[in-house]
Amino acid sequence: MITDDETLPDYLEQEQVAALLKAAKAASIRDCALLLLVYKYGLRVHEASAFNRNQVNFAKRKIRIGTGFSDAQRASPPAIGSTITFRYQEFSDKRVPRFPSFVAHRTDIAVAEVPTAPKPAATKKASVSVAVKAGSSGEAARYFEFVDEKSSKFWEITVDDTEVTVSYSRIGSNGQSKLKSFDNSEAATAHADNLIAKKTNSGYEETDRPN
Repeated sequence: MITDDETLPDYLEQEQVAALLKAAKAASIRDCALLLLVYKYGLRVHEASAFNRNQVNFAKRKIRIGTGFSDAQRASPPAIGSTITFRYQEFSDKRVPRFPSFVAHRTDIAVAEVPTAPKPAATKKASVSVAVKAGSSGEAARYFEFVDEKSSKFWEITVDDTEVTVSYSRIGSNGQSKLKSFDNSEAATAHADNLIAKKTNSGYEETDRPN
């Protein structure tokens, strides 16, 4: 409810809008069409200024406007951490891109673990050796540890055809595991390589898995 101390926003009356559209039509059909879109569908200034013919589907007589989401995608958007493709609508006066618009959900790219800040150099460093054991289908399992004065953790990854299993916790405990499936073995291997690179960059070192 609007109180006495609040001010209503300025707006155009219907007759004023009609006069504006008539004047625009006399000058340019293009300008009139843009103003009509702004008025009827509530376009923002940057949406109108960045509008192009690629957003028009002449066959279906539809126009795509806004941040790029369809009604179905708005109801069920990509999960947090998903990889998406987007494009910027325009550049600022200083050539800084702005007004990103959603294009597509990249299901072909695996969601990577969020990298952590590198740990400070430890005074006691774990020994390094390489150990590989056979997985259930003959694929390699690799075991890593992070040991310093404050923590003692392990991280293990197994690639089994199209599945990647990651186990982690404190050294000496059973830990917890997460399984992720991919469309093909190449995607699973690429995902595993990406995770291994992130772990080694954060201070984990590959070693023999304790018996």
